Amino acid sequence: PEPIVEPEEATPEQLAQVNDLQQQIDDLENVLSHQNFSNSQPEEATPEQLAQVNDLQQQIDDLENVLSHQNFSNSQPEEATPEQLAQVNDLQQQIDDLENVLSHQNFSNSQPEEATPEQFSKVKKLEKEIEKLEAVDIEHEIIQTLRKQNKKLDDIENKLNHSDTSKIKTSETIPQEAYCVRCKTKRIIKNPKETTMKNGRPAIKGFCSVCECKVFRIGKIKK
Repeated sequence: PEPIVEPEEATPEQLAQVNDLQQQIDDLENVLSHQNFSNSQPEEATPEQLAQVNDLQQQIDDLENVLSHQNFSNSQPEEATPEQLAQVNDLQQQIDDLENVLSHQNFSNSQPEEATPEQFSKVKKLEKEIEKLEAVDIEHEIIQTLRKQNKKLDDIENKLNHSDTSKIKTSETIPQEAYCVRCKTKRIIKNPKETTMKNGRPAIKGFCSVCECKVFRIGKIKK
């Protein structure tokens, strides 16, 4: 029989890095929340804000790359740690705040307001953080919470995509993206195929369009 490998815990440095990223994201959201998202004249993000979003995304990608090489055993489910519970609560708060901002924007069919790059970046970032938490076999209650939050993100993303593409309709399949460990960035999935995870969630698998290595992401193929 193969030996049971104990799940590896996140180090204090990694937890501190996550907390630091969360604080930076909170500060950025606080600034964005004071901007005017009126229907008549939407305010554009400044170059500094865009640069800050890109920097946070890069830090999150680097941290996820480190965590992806840690071993999380499926044979012995572990209890959710206080850090994981806090991270889930933080994700819920960020998603609620994002929904609140979007609720004040006009997504009518007659005159859709274009989604900002920050909104797309924020949705993708939250999706990646949820994927990272789901990769750890933690308590069933936490998994259910994450599924609900992912559903919220799907609704937000659908709303953003609708506002951004309602003026230009196409029958072509929307390119699917996934994080490539080798390229250390998101890449378009080559030959995407739908599959189902052990927990019943839909997922997409395929190959990186640049380096040809296998890639994977949670969700369904969008058409």
